Amino acid sequence: MNRTAMKYIIELFCIFLLALFFGCQKNEDSSPMEIPSPSEPPLSFSLLEVADDATNVSLLPVLSWQSAENPEGTGVTYDLYLGTALNPSTLYESDINGTSIALVEKLNLLTEYRWKVIAKDAQGKTSQSPIQKFTTRNLNHPETPITTAAGFTPRSRHSTAVFDDRLWLIGGRTGALDFSNEVWSSEDGEDWVLRANNPGFSERWGHTTVVFDNKLWVIAGFQDFSFVNDVWYSEDGENWVEATGNAEFSPREGHTSFVFDNKIWLVGGGSLWTVFNDVWYSSDGIHWTEATANAAFSERGVHASAVFNNAMWVMGGSNGTALNDVWNSPDGITWTQTNTESSFSSRLGATAVNYDDKLWIAGGNTDSDQKNDLWFSTNGINWHLTGSLNPIFNRTNHGMEVFENKIWIIGGENEDGYLNDVWVLD
Repeated sequence: MNRTAMKYIIELFCIFLLALFFGCQKNEDSSPMEIPSPSEPPLSFSLLEVADDATNVSLLPVLSWQSAENPEGTGVTYDLYLGTALNPSTLYESDINGTSIALVEKLNLLTEYRWKVIAKDAQGKTSQSPIQKFTTRNLNHPETPITTAAGFTPRSRHSTAVFDDRLWLIGGRTGALDFSNEVWSSEDGEDWVLRANNPGFSERWGHTTVVFDNKLWVIAGFQDFSFVNDVWYSEDGENWVEATGNAEFSPREGHTSFVFDNKIWLVGGGSLWTVFNDVWYSSDGIHWTEATANAAFSERGVHASAVFNNAMWVMGGSNGTALNDVWNSPDGITWTQTNTESSFSSRLGATAVNYDDKLWIAGGNTDSDQKNDLWFSTNGINWHLTGSLNPIFNRTNHGMEVFENKIWIIGGENEDGYLNDVWVLD
């Protein structure tokens, strides 16, 4: 091959390579490689309702917030955090699809809550709302009672209990020299049925009633101008059996009784010339053991008691002088005073219950002063006034029970005499 032919072949080959190069370049320009863009995180957003610093908020509020969904991102779900800490860390509900939720777990009364919402997408990217706070409402105080005149005769120093899905009322003082041993029950607090007119135990007042071992129990009291220490029980409220006619504790009235640590407990009370500060318990209602003959608190009767925060509590009462000290014990032997004088004034004949994770005390009197207030505490130390100057609380020696997640106040007495009205608070 001569030199001219070789040069021609080389030129053709170069032209081919150039054509191939520019052809590939053209294809790349017309169809570039697709590179996916990263998903956008949820947008920043704010809380709407309940408004920040709101008060008197419902116990079942609807909480709502702005949408955090980014048009260029994937779908978003929300986690709601709600609690009493400054930065709430308790997850109330996760993977919420919308921008609101109606709470189904009832919040506590008079409690400051904080809440926040975290938005999250499918890639795990998140956005958090600001933290807001609100305070729930007070206990509702109705203007009128469930009934102004229940079926039972007006009375005080009776006992009450909740048993077999009913409210129960037993005995009491119906006049200066008139006592009762009637047993009444009600499914709604308005309509009352006489379950036993002659139950076996004597007419009495200043006794106590507890529910233990699926039975109603009636303990001690004052009958026919004498003090007794008998104990009775019933499985239906109609047929009664005497567990003991002479318990190990001395005859008395004005004591308190409650169930704690699977035992019946009896605290204080008094007889003709003696006021007690002893504490007794029983695992069967028949045999009674003295936890202490002299508790750290002073002798007292007509005091208030309740079980709260895994302890037994004693509040107020009288040893000849009205009291307002508060004590608690985990075992009935060792008693601790939470404070020398509580915010509520000295009183006897008040009643107490454990409700809504709080300790409540209502009513009572001194020799010269009728109380008409309601107080609560979350720790037994700090007490807050939540109701006063209200006919609901203007009474002493009344019944007070928690039934159907409400507080019920039943009968008692005030300056106008004995009462048979029934009030409900929630």
